[in-house]
Amino acid sequence: MRILVTGKNGQVDTALQIEGDRLGLDIVRIGRPDVDLSKPDTIEAAVREICPEVIISSAAYTAVDKAESEPDLAQAVNGDAPGVLARLAAELNIPILHLSTDCVFSGEKAEPYTETDTPAPISVYGRTKLSGEEQVRAATDNHVILRISWVYSALGNNFVKMMLHLSETRDEVTVVADQHGCPTYAPEAARAAALEEIRARREEERALPDLNVLGKPPDRRDFLLSALPPQRMAQRLRRRGWLLLAGAALAGLDALWVLQRHGWL
Repeated sequence: MRILVTGKNGQVDTALQIEGDRLGLDIVRIGRPDVDLSKPDTIEAAVREICPEVIISSAAYTAVDKAESEPDLAQAVNGDAPGVLARLAAELNIPILHLSTDCVFSGEKAEPYTETDTPAPISVYGRTKLSGEEQVRAATDNHVILRISWVYSALGNNFVKMMLHLSETRDEVTVVADQHGCPTYAPEAARAAALEEIRARREEERALPDLNVLGKPPDRRDFLLSALPPQRMAQRLRRRGWLLLAGAALAGLDALWVLQRHGWL
Protein backbone atom coordinates (compact mmCIF):
# COMPACT_ATOMS: atom_id res chain seq x y z
CA MET A 1 0.00 0.00 0.00
CA ARG A 2 1.51 3.33 -1.06
CA ILE A 3 0.96 6.32 1.24
CA LEU A 4 2.01 9.85 0.30
CA VAL A 5 3.11 11.94 3.28
CA THR A 6 3.83 15.66 3.06
CA GLY A 7 7.02 16.66 4.86
CA LYS A 8 10.54 15.28 4.80
CA ASN A 9 12.18 16.53 7.98
CA GLY A 10 9.35 16.98 10.48
CA GLN A 11 8.82 15.06 13.70
CA VAL A 12 5.51 13.50 12.72
CA ASP A 13 6.31 12.69 9.09
CA THR A 14 9.51 10.98 10.24
CA ALA A 15 7.53 9.00 12.82
CA LEU A 16 5.03 8.07 10.11
CA GLN A 17 7.91 6.76 7.98
CA ILE A 18 9.11 4.57 10.85
CA GLU A 19 5.58 3.33 11.62
CA GLY A 20 4.90 2.65 7.96
CA ASP A 21 8.13 0.70 7.62
CA ARG A 22 7.12 -1.38 10.64
CA LEU A 23 3.81 -2.22 8.97
CA GLY A 24 5.39 -2.95 5.62
CA LEU A 25 3.76 0.05 3.93
CA ASP A 26 5.28 2.06 1.10
CA ILE A 27 5.64 5.55 2.60
CA VAL A 28 6.63 8.25 0.11
CA ARG A 29 7.48 11.60 1.72
CA ILE A 30 7.44 14.77 -0.35
CA GLY A 31 8.75 18.24 0.48
CA ARG A 32 11.17 20.96 -0.48
CA PRO A 33 12.98 21.48 -2.73
CA ASP A 34 11.04 19.17 -5.04
CA VAL A 35 7.59 20.03 -3.70
CA ASP A 36 6.73 23.46 -2.30
CA LEU A 37 3.40 23.51 -0.48
CA SER A 38 3.05 27.20 -1.28
CA LYS A 39 3.00 26.29 -5.00
CA PRO A 40 -0.05 24.14 -5.88
CA ASP A 41 1.32 23.03 -9.25
CA THR A 42 4.24 21.22 -7.60
CA ILE A 43 1.81 19.42 -5.28
CA GLU A 44 -0.42 18.17 -8.07
CA ALA A 45 2.51 16.95 -10.16
CA ALA A 46 3.92 14.95 -7.25
CA VAL A 47 0.61 13.34 -6.34
CA ARG A 48 -0.08 12.26 -9.90
CA GLU A 49 3.41 10.86 -10.29
CA ILE A 50 3.34 8.90 -7.02
CA CYS A 51 -0.23 7.55 -7.47
CA PRO A 52 -0.84 6.98 -3.73
CA GLU A 53 -3.63 4.95 -2.16
CA VAL A 54 -3.74 7.28 0.87
CA ILE A 55 -2.58 10.87 1.39
CA ILE A 56 -1.37 12.12 4.79
CA SER A 57 -1.13 15.90 5.00
CA SER A 58 1.33 16.36 7.86
CA ALA A 59 3.60 19.24 6.78
CA ALA A 60 2.70 22.77 7.85
CA TYR A 61 3.90 26.32 8.41
CA THR A 62 4.44 26.07 12.16
CA ALA A 63 6.13 29.38 13.04
CA VAL A 64 3.18 30.57 15.11
CA ASP A 65 4.53 34.04 15.93
CA LYS A 66 6.10 34.64 12.53
CA ALA A 67 2.80 33.82 10.83
CA GLU A 68 1.48 37.15 12.09
CA SER A 69 3.86 38.89 9.66
CA GLU A 70 3.56 36.26 6.89
CA PRO A 71 -0.18 35.56 6.71
CA ASP A 72 -0.24 34.91 2.97
CA LEU A 73 2.51 32.30 3.14
CA ALA A 74 0.92 30.67 6.20
CA GLN A 75 -2.44 30.53 4.40
CA ALA A 76 -0.87 29.02 1.28
CA VAL A 77 0.84 26.23 3.23
CA ASN A 78 -1.65 25.60 6.04
CA GLY A 79 -4.90 26.41 4.29
CA ASP A 80 -4.67 26.09 0.52
CA ALA A 81 -2.20 23.19 0.19
CA PRO A 82 -4.39 20.78 2.20
CA GLY A 83 -7.29 21.84 0.00
CA VAL A 84 -5.31 20.95 -3.12
CA LEU A 85 -4.38 17.58 -1.61
CA ALA A 86 -7.98 16.87 -0.61
CA ARG A 87 -9.34 17.72 -4.05
CA LEU A 88 -6.78 15.40 -5.61
CA ALA A 89 -7.72 12.70 -3.10
CA ALA A 90 -11.36 13.09 -4.09
CA GLU A 91 -10.47 12.89 -7.77
CA LEU A 92 -8.43 9.72 -7.18
CA ASN A 93 -11.09 8.30 -4.85
CA ILE A 94 -8.63 7.79 -1.98
CA PRO A 95 -8.75 8.86 1.69
CA ILE A 96 -6.80 11.81 3.09
CA LEU A 97 -5.63 12.20 6.67
CA HIS A 98 -4.92 15.82 7.60
CA LEU A 99 -2.98 16.87 10.70
CA SER A 100 -4.25 20.02 12.35
CA THR A 101 -3.80 21.75 15.70
CA ASP A 102 -5.43 22.72 18.97
CA CYS A 103 -4.83 26.33 17.91
CA VAL A 104 -8.08 26.24 15.95
CA PHE A 105 -9.64 26.85 19.38
CA SER A 106 -9.43 30.05 21.41
CA GLY A 107 -8.08 28.34 24.52
CA GLU A 108 -10.68 30.01 26.73
CA LYS A 109 -12.57 26.82 27.60
CA ALA A 110 -11.93 25.59 31.14
CA GLU A 111 -12.30 21.91 30.19
CA PRO A 112 -10.48 19.91 27.52
CA TYR A 113 -11.75 20.50 24.00
CA THR A 114 -13.65 17.81 22.13
CA GLU A 115 -14.18 17.20 18.43
CA THR A 116 -17.64 18.77 18.62
CA ASP A 117 -16.48 22.11 20.06
CA THR A 118 -16.75 25.08 17.72
CA PRO A 119 -13.35 26.37 16.54
CA ALA A 120 -12.55 30.01 17.28
CA PRO A 121 -8.87 30.69 16.44
CA ILE A 122 -7.29 33.87 17.77
CA SER A 123 -4.05 33.84 15.74
CA VAL A 124 -3.09 33.86 12.08
CA TYR A 125 -1.62 30.40 12.52
CA GLY A 126 -4.85 29.08 14.02
CA ARG A 127 -7.00 30.70 11.34
CA THR A 128 -4.89 29.25 8.52
CA LYS A 129 -4.97 25.78 10.06
CA LEU A 130 -8.75 26.04 10.40
CA SER A 131 -8.90 27.05 6.75
CA GLY A 132 -7.05 23.85 5.91
CA GLU A 133 -9.57 21.79 7.86
CA GLU A 134 -12.48 23.50 6.11
CA GLN A 135 -11.00 22.99 2.67
CA VAL A 136 -10.39 19.30 3.34
CA ARG A 137 -13.96 18.80 4.56
CA ALA A 138 -15.37 20.68 1.58
CA ALA A 139 -13.37 18.63 -0.92
CA THR A 140 -14.11 15.10 0.27
CA ASP A 141 -16.07 13.12 2.85
CA ASN A 142 -13.37 10.45 2.80
CA HIS A 143 -11.07 12.21 5.25
CA VAL A 144 -9.71 12.17 8.79
CA ILE A 145 -8.60 15.30 10.63
CA LEU A 146 -6.22 14.71 13.56
CA ARG A 147 -5.59 17.66 15.86
CA ILE A 148 -2.32 17.44 17.74
CA SER A 149 -0.43 19.85 20.00
CA TRP A 150 2.98 20.46 21.57
CA VAL A 151 4.66 17.73 19.53
CA TYR A 152 7.91 16.36 20.95
CA SER A 153 10.30 13.56 20.01
CA ALA A 154 14.00 12.80 19.74
CA LEU A 155 14.00 14.48 16.33
CA GLY A 156 13.66 18.07 15.15
CA ASN A 157 13.18 21.14 17.32
CA ASN A 158 10.77 20.98 20.24
CA PHE A 159 10.29 22.19 23.79
CA VAL A 160 11.59 19.03 25.42
CA LYS A 161 14.85 19.06 23.47
CA MET A 162 15.25 22.76 24.18
CA MET A 163 14.92 22.08 27.93
CA LEU A 164 17.50 19.31 27.70
CA HIS A 165 19.89 21.68 25.95
CA LEU A 166 19.32 24.46 28.46
CA SER A 167 19.90 22.02 31.33
CA GLU A 168 23.41 21.52 30.00
CA THR A 169 24.22 25.16 29.34
CA ARG A 170 22.51 27.10 32.13
CA ASP A 171 22.23 26.91 35.88
CA GLU A 172 18.76 28.43 35.89
CA VAL A 173 15.96 28.50 33.33
CA THR A 174 12.82 30.61 33.27
CA VAL A 175 9.81 28.80 31.80
CA VAL A 176 6.32 30.20 31.23
CA ALA A 177 3.77 28.64 33.57
CA ASP A 178 0.51 30.06 32.19
CA GLN A 179 0.16 27.94 29.04
CA HIS A 180 -1.90 24.78 29.17
CA GLY A 181 -1.91 22.04 26.57
CA CYS A 182 -1.49 18.35 25.81
CA PRO A 183 2.05 17.37 24.74
CA THR A 184 1.94 14.78 21.98
CA TYR A 185 4.77 12.30 21.44
CA ALA A 186 5.37 12.17 17.66
CA PRO A 187 5.60 8.35 17.43
CA GLU A 188 2.30 8.09 19.31
CA ALA A 189 0.74 10.58 16.92
CA ALA A 190 1.92 8.36 14.07
CA ARG A 191 0.41 5.30 15.73
CA ALA A 192 -2.79 7.24 16.40
CA ALA A 193 -2.99 7.80 12.67
CA ALA A 194 -3.93 4.12 12.69
CA LEU A 195 -2.47 3.28 9.29
CA GLU A 196 -3.69 -0.30 9.57
CA GLU A 197 -7.22 0.92 10.27
CA ILE A 198 -7.10 3.35 7.35
CA ARG A 199 -6.01 0.52 5.10
CA ALA A 200 -8.89 -1.66 6.34
CA ARG A 201 -11.42 1.10 5.93
CA ARG A 202 -10.09 1.86 2.48
CA GLU A 203 -10.70 -1.76 1.50
CA GLU A 204 -14.15 -1.85 3.11
CA GLU A 205 -15.15 1.68 2.01
CA ARG A 206 -16.09 2.69 5.56
CA ALA A 207 -16.34 6.33 6.62
CA LEU A 208 -13.54 8.05 8.54
CA PRO A 209 -14.10 10.30 11.61
CA ASP A 210 -12.41 13.50 12.80
CA LEU A 211 -10.36 13.15 15.98
CA ASN A 212 -8.62 15.32 18.54
CA VAL A 213 -5.43 13.27 18.94
CA LEU A 214 -3.69 14.94 21.85
CA GLY A 215 -1.39 13.67 24.54
CA LYS A 216 -3.14 13.42 27.87
CA PRO A 217 -3.68 14.73 30.48
CA PRO A 218 -3.73 18.52 29.91
CA ASP A 219 -0.70 20.05 31.49
CA ARG A 220 1.31 23.25 31.93
CA ARG A 221 4.57 23.91 30.09
CA ASP A 222 6.54 23.68 33.31
CA PHE A 223 5.04 20.25 34.01
CA LEU A 224 6.24 19.18 30.57
CA LEU A 225 9.64 18.73 32.16
CA SER A 226 8.29 15.45 33.51
CA ALA A 227 8.00 14.19 29.91
CA LEU A 228 11.78 14.19 29.52
CA PRO A 229 13.73 10.93 29.80
CA PRO A 230 13.32 10.45 33.59
CA GLN A 231 16.79 9.26 34.66
CA ARG A 232 18.70 11.52 32.28
CA MET A 233 16.77 14.66 33.19
CA ALA A 234 16.53 13.89 36.90
CA GLN A 235 20.31 13.50 37.10
CA ARG A 236 20.83 16.84 35.39
CA LEU A 237 18.27 18.57 37.59
CA ARG A 238 19.76 17.12 40.76
CA ARG A 239 23.25 18.06 39.60
CA ARG A 240 22.14 21.68 39.18
CA GLY A 241 19.96 21.75 42.28
CA TRP A 242 16.76 22.26 40.31
CA LEU A 243 13.36 21.07 41.35
CA LEU A 244 11.92 18.30 39.21
CA LEU A 245 8.35 19.43 38.94
CA ALA A 246 5.74 16.82 39.74
CA GLY A 247 3.31 15.63 37.10
CA ALA A 248 2.22 12.57 35.25
CA ALA A 249 4.68 11.05 32.81
CA LEU A 250 3.54 12.13 29.38
CA ALA A 251 3.90 9.25 26.96
CA GLY A 252 1.47 10.50 24.30
CA LEU A 253 -1.73 8.79 23.26
CA ASP A 254 -2.45 5.10 22.82
CA ALA A 255 -3.89 4.53 19.34
CA LEU A 256 -6.04 1.66 20.62
CA TRP A 257 -7.62 4.07 23.11
CA VAL A 258 -8.54 6.36 20.20
CA LEU A 259 -10.05 3.52 18.22
CA GLN A 260 -12.04 2.22 21.19
CA ARG A 261 -13.24 5.70 22.14
CA HIS A 262 -14.69 6.24 18.69
CA GLY A 263 -16.16 2.80 18.28
CA TRP A 264 -13.59 1.52 15.80
CA LEU A 265 -12.85 -1.58 17.95
